[in-house]
Amino acid sequence: MRLNKLILGIILFQFIEVVSFAQIKFEYSYSTGRNDQARAITQTKDSGYAVVGSTVTYEENTDIYLLKTDALGIFLWAKRFGDLGMEWGQDIIETKDSGLAILGYGHNNGVYDMLFIKTDKNGNQLIKKFIGESDWDFG
Repeated sequence: MRLNKLILGIILFQFIEVVSFAQIKFEYSYSTGRNDQARAITQTKDSGYAVVGSTVTYEENTDIYLLKTDALGIFLWAKRFGDLGMEWGQDIIETKDSGLAILGYGHNNGVYDMLFIKTDKNGNQLIKKFIGESDWDFG
């Protein structure tokens, strides 16, 4: 019994030692200077990162905001997606063609509907589709 406790103690000690020496690779702040909110991040095949969220426009609307960095977190480009209403990006994945698929929601015909956006690898919009009924639908 004492041997089991000793082995468990050694394993926990080694785990704590490894966790305590974890290092931050980078730490940056990105902003448009407006009310920006990040909602999701994914690591891309090129070892960079794609971040999706929202930003307030100068017309006081909210647009989906997509940001891309390299592997070290250096800013590469950013895109906004939105019309005259309110749109928010909630989640993101990279697709097989290295494009990005964004799920969120937006103002569509007086209600909020799920919003799907597909981009190419440079963030250029290829598909934009609202999905929902007459009630509010959120993605």
